[in-house]
Amino acid sequence: MEAFLIRLKDRKYRNFLTELLSRLDFIEWTPATDSAPAAETSHDLFASAGMWADYEIDAQTLRKSAWKKS
Repeated sequence: MEAFLIRLKDRKYRNFLTELLSRLDFIEWTPATDSAPAAETSHDLFASAGMWADYEIDAQTLRKSAWKKS
């Protein structure tokens, strides 16, 4: 199954698009809520705490490798 995200440039075409999609028998679709697009999800920053705990790296080493010139 493939999934698509469609963003309308003009809201006035919303009814036309929903009518068109409802008539196509080879697709399943559910309209997204207006609060947040389907592709965006919220992330709890504190759930990631400690994810680098087992790595031997410090801020100085990270800075040196980030600023290396090619």
